[in-house]
Amino acid sequence: MTWAELHTESEQLAIKAQLTLKAHNTEKAFNLYRQAAETERRALDVLDVSKVRTRGITAVSAIALWFKAGEYIQAEQLAHSMLADPHIPDFAREDIRNLYSSSSQIVRFQL
Repeated sequence: MTWAELHTESEQLAIKAQLTLKAHNTEKAFNLYRQAAETERRALDVLDVSKVRTRGITAVSAIALWFKAGEYIQAEQLAHSMLADPHIPDFAREDIRNLYSSSSQIVRFQL
């Protein structure tokens, strides 16, 4: 599948997850967010390195979806991997750091 196909599928899964969460079906919503994150990660993996801006946006999206799925280790691993990637643009690095920092605080409060 292409980046566009995978990204579109991820967006659709995330929308379903959000609607499911609003319907108070948390377990199913987390599962849908997990599927969306996996799909967005696959989109990131097939994206050409020369698509710098798109890679940055996709990386931020995948990390956010892992957090929404409650998969904090996956989110953390991808965040560290993307911060170490020289092809990730500065705006995405800042977004990743902010997302990671905010989400880490939320996780600590939940524990």
